[in-house]
Amino acid sequence: MDLSSIARGSVFMWFQYTFEDGSQKDKYIITLNCNIKNSNVNTFKNNHIYAVLTTSKYKKHYENNSDNMIDVVIVNKEECRFFKEEKTVIDLKKIILKETENFEKAIQDNRLKFLGLLEPDIFKKIENEIEEAFTISSQDKDILLCRNFNSL
Repeated sequence: MDLSSIARGSVFMWFQYTFEDGSQKDKYIITLNCNIKNSNVNTFKNNHIYAVLTTSKYKKHYENNSDNMIDVVIVNKEECRFFKEEKTVIDLKKIILKETENFEKAIQDNRLKFLGLLEPDIFKKIENEIEEAFTISSQDKDILLCRNFNSL
């Protein structure tokens, strides 16, 4: 897979994703990259990809915890063809930055599988929530909404 072709809003399953604490779990991720190319040499400008981890533990961590409900998008099962749980949380407090080498290694190790593009209306909800987010700085909003290409 050519990493420069990873479209904004791509959904992947990352098998045995490794968290900062060393634990591992299969995770859906949604890419937030801007796919900027350098027109002079026609090369991919970014050496990293922004993505958001999704979670299916709505009842356990979100339903009765108003603090966790800040800057999230809830996707019901019937709204998205990828998520199997009744409610999947796209928690914008869990946006990660991965170097392209991490993606390349995961692809080589058969740990990253492209599933398709997120439904446009759900991606629009994500972008709207990023715009209104309390926990994302103005500078990061510009980057995540593809308004500040110099930082990419």
